[in-house]
Amino acid sequence: KMLTLTVKLLVALTCFTAVYLSTEAADTCRATTTSCVPGPPGRDGRDGQPGRDGSDGVAGPPGNDGVPGRDGRDGLPAPAVTLSDADEQRLKADILEMLREELSMLQCCNSTQTTPTPDTGTQCNGTSEDNSATSCKAIYECDPTTPSGYYWIRNSTGGAVQVYCDMETENCGNVTGWRRVANIDMTNASNTCPEGLTYTVESSTRMCTRSHTVYDRCSSVTFPTYSVPYTKVCGRARGYQYSGTSSFYGYHIRGQTTLDTAYVEGLSVTYGSPRKHVWTFAAERSKDNNYVYGNCPCNPHPSSPAAPSFVGEDYFCESGNTGLFESQWYLDDPLWDSQGCASGSPCCDRGGPWFTTTLSQEASSDIEVRICLSFPEYNIGVDQLEIYTY
Repeated sequence: KMLTLTVKLLVALTCFTAVYLSTEAADTCRATTTSCVPGPPGRDGRDGQPGRDGSDGVAGPPGNDGVPGRDGRDGLPAPAVTLSDADEQRLKADILEMLREELSMLQCCNSTQTTPTPDTGTQCNGTSEDNSATSCKAIYECDPTTPSGYYWIRNSTGGAVQVYCDMETENCGNVTGWRRVANIDMTNASNTCPEGLTYTVESSTRMCTRSHTVYDRCSSVTFPTYSVPYTKVCGRARGYQYSGTSSFYGYHIRGQTTLDTAYVEGLSVTYGSPRKHVWTFAAERSKDNNYVYGNCPCNPHPSSPAAPSFVGEDYFCESGNTGLFESQWYLDDPLWDSQGCASGSPCCDRGGPWFTTTLSQEASSDIEVRICLSFPEYNIGVDQLEIYTY
């Protein structure tokens, strides 16, 4: 009886599943998943064979009803099948497993499966040559938590270059994402001077000095911008004077009256061709002695003339010497650090040691830094220089 009930339940379940899957479930499966396809319907049972010469027909397969014989005689009934307890338990387990599979298929066919999209986070440009950014500013605006370091930037010619982006500086105003163009740091023993300047060591102070030895001349170094546009320039310099450097003496006395000449004894920062002025670092002869045309315009002595018109107020001017000048390096008081100015002098109140200037129009030209001197017996040494564009 248990076997008969089990077989009937299996047959009923099979019929129900076939009907369901062939209609609504099949449509749902086709719309949601390719693996959820109903099986084909079962085939009809075959009749038993009739008996010959009036004998009874042969019995059908075990478990099926007998098939009627020919000549009006019924076929023999199927023989009784007796299962052991173990076989019956296995059959029940198989039927239960079949029920689970059928239920799983029904649930599959009536549910819509979706694949979640992983969150990969913000991916900013600049991480590789093939994924270059337009500027350091663009990288910072994409992700303000981006640290300072080297990134890939596209230039106006369509190429990509690796540059240093400063994302954390507070020295260049209230904006960040500056690109470093020039970097001289001779306090690091492994660094060397750029081509165009001379390496000099004085009392363990490593410096880059002028390479020319004639009157009214400048030694030039060009720092490439790789045609990346900018509208602001920021920077600083730290230097030392040798002997009696004389500020804007060349402009006022020696006829060096254009930006292309040795108009200053110090550093001239320019860009473009023809040159356009960015910033000037001037070195005066003495903090407190009154040298006509040799002191800074910010020196309190009345004989100090104004800076050239093309310089305007875009300059720093200091001296490392107190009193009369001598033929020596003045290393105890560095230039352009906005410290150690003479009493009453406003030179240290000009916002240094960093400068920031905004150009009249966008530029993409290289930055040029020149060490200029009117007399070959004077000299200027630089041990730190940083210039950034934005």
